[in-house]
Amino acid sequence: MNPEKPCLSLSQAKGLREKALEASHKRAEATLDLGRILWETYYADVKVGSEYVPVWQAWEFKTWNDYVEEELGFHMTTAAFYRRIHEVFGIELADKWDRSLVASYTKMKALTRVVDAKNVNGWLRKAAKLSCCDLENEVHYALTGKNRPKNMRSFLASVTKDELEILREVIELGREDLGVERRGEVLAEIARQWKSSRNKVKRTLRRVA
Repeated sequence: MNPEKPCLSLSQAKGLREKALEASHKRAEATLDLGRILWETYYADVKVGSEYVPVWQAWEFKTWNDYVEEELGFHMTTAAFYRRIHEVFGIELADKWDRSLVASYTKMKALTRVVDAKNVNGWLRKAAKLSCCDLENEVHYALTGKNRPKNMRSFLASVTKDELEILREVIELGREDLGVERRGEVLAEIARQWKSSRNKVKRTLRRVA
């Protein structure tokens, strides 16, 4: 069923555009608030009996990942990115940037990889002028000197819950250690390093034999 299209006057269309911008800005501000809250749920401890335990443990969850996925309905990776946004913009650069320049979750997530006290406002102004995809490319180029690869492909793998947990943890660790964000790139680099190590071991064994 297709709803009837609304027909607006020019003034009504202008008002709609202003409402959309206002809602978008409020959502961007909410990103900062949610990032702070998720950061607190990750790091905060609470006293239970005679000892302090993580709040998510006191709430009877096995891990923080279980908490955000089961109670809040967030994918672990998404929740971790919200947390990272707070770490960068709410802690590391708390008083170093113009809050009126706050961007969307997608853009703020990308900027966590490149901003510092000297360039944060410049990057935020650039983000306001670019689409999310163009900003991602700018960030990628700033970090690597190369444009993002084209003709991306996806693949599907069936895994158990425990295997999925391990993969997620490895991807997050890989993002930190390798300095890359895209999950496929992280997994490919881990695979390349494993293949290289395997080949070195095989060559060593052949020499020993």
